[in-house]
Amino acid sequence: MAGRSTFALAGGLTLVALLGAAPAARAAVERFAVLLGNNRGAPSEVELRYAERDARRLGEVLVELGEFPRENVVTLTGASAEDARRALLAVNERVRRAVDTNGAQPLLLVFYSGHADAEALHLNGTALALREIEQLVAGSAAGARLLITDSCRSGALTRVKGAKATDEFPLAVTVQDHLAGEGFIVLTSAAAGEDAQESDEVQGSFFTHALLSGLQGAADGDGDGAVVLSEAYQYAYQTTLRASSLTLAGTQHPTFRYDLRGRGELVLTRPGSAAERARLELPAGASWLVLAGGDAGEVEAEVSSSDTRRILSLRPGRHWVRGRAPEAILEGEVTLYEGSELALDPSALTRTEYARLVRKGGSASGVVSGPAAALYLRGPPSGELPGDWCPGMQAAWPVELGWIGVVPHLDLCQSETKNYRLDIRTLESVLGVNVTQTWDGRSGDLGFSVGMSGGLGAGLFWQRFETEGVAPDRLSWVAMGSLGVTGALELVGGAYLSTELGVRVLVWPSLAYFNVAPNDLPPVQIAGDFAPYATLGVGWWL
Repeated sequence: MAGRSTFALAGGLTLVALLGAAPAARAAVERFAVLLGNNRGAPSEVELRYAERDARRLGEVLVELGEFPRENVVTLTGASAEDARRALLAVNERVRRAVDTNGAQPLLLVFYSGHADAEALHLNGTALALREIEQLVAGSAAGARLLITDSCRSGALTRVKGAKATDEFPLAVTVQDHLAGEGFIVLTSAAAGEDAQESDEVQGSFFTHALLSGLQGAADGDGDGAVVLSEAYQYAYQTTLRASSLTLAGTQHPTFRYDLRGRGELVLTRPGSAAERARLELPAGASWLVLAGGDAGEVEAEVSSSDTRRILSLRPGRHWVRGRAPEAILEGEVTLYEGSELALDPSALTRTEYARLVRKGGSASGVVSGPAAALYLRGPPSGELPGDWCPGMQAAWPVELGWIGVVPHLDLCQSETKNYRLDIRTLESVLGVNVTQTWDGRSGDLGFSVGMSGGLGAGLFWQRFETEGVAPDRLSWVAMGSLGVTGALELVGGAYLSTELGVRVLVWPSLAYFNVAPNDLPPVQIAGDFAPYATLGVGWWL
């Protein structure tokens, strides 16, 4: 038997080479499966969310795509160790009868998802020793025996699955010591000493979710309509590695152990020939999740932007697709019919730019920002502040934080006031920060947003006088508060049009002159005024 494999990709290529020794053939082999899922482990362990769902989903895929007769698939969720033991013994007896009756070489697949430690699987407060489940699977009369373990413990936001980091995982170490027969394969969701993980986003463990997506067609690398063991392992390995590399628990490496001497490819599913299913081809350039029924449904499968095979075999009916493209989220409903094949058209989906997505709490980072520029107009003050209409420019850098926006901005404008004695030119510069609350909407393909804005700022008024006599330039500081309403219209590529209307409260010292001796300065008087303002501009979310 081959020696202990590492979890490097080279190990996966070894499995491909071994299983590819003979061409795939569609043999009439009776197939049996025992699927164990346990959200509850030992009393001290935090309850998982998706282990039992993973077992049920695998059973559905095996029956509908893997030529496993429904009566040959035993799915136990929340069961005890004794329940699992009896089920394995009963299925082994059925396998033995099938061999004795027709001389067949049945396939037996055993799957476990739940808590474990270095010695045993934890099933609803009871323990099933790893050595025992090894022996129960290895002792089967089946010609091919496949044992898949996705064992777990719990974490905080991402529930962490597996043995302690310092523990070896005996299942991956002792198989070759205790099993001598051909046709035995073990897949584990993580290498010895690593954690395996489950995810709220995909509603399952990373490993089982990847395995299920692969079995539904994403792993069919050669496009022959069949997913063989080597393809399923390679897909699960790469997808799990990619997804877990972004988590706090760290990268997770699925492993395998095998003894398949003299055998060819082991076909697990045939998504290309399931006449009662439908096929959905997902476009390149985005990563896709497929959910059952609607946008709140259960996750059925996933295809990454890096996957070469993008056709999934799904049940007929309503499905919700959600794609993550470089600039936006694409989502919408599709209806699939039995025996049909549909190439998804991205233009038929709703497009949500990441700027809008952040405000809905859907951004991966939670923050987007980018430059903006606008035409700026400050209206005539209502009181003694000199000046008339003040046209100019505004430069800003909005930052969207999901539930609120922060907009630093610099406003520049110049106004002129004349009467029979004075000609006053005023250059205004104001540096401020607005806080915005925004609501998003959509009309067909048109995305828009409206909001409220409030801000504070400070600036300078530099005034030049042309009079019948002599008057020096005057420099005054000004404090500002503002309240307004905002609007935006989506364009393409993260660009948008924006506008804002509102009123500003201005407070300033009424006298402060250049070129006047300090002793000659009159007392500073504080004055206040109101002035409307408006902007019209463009922005771009980076």
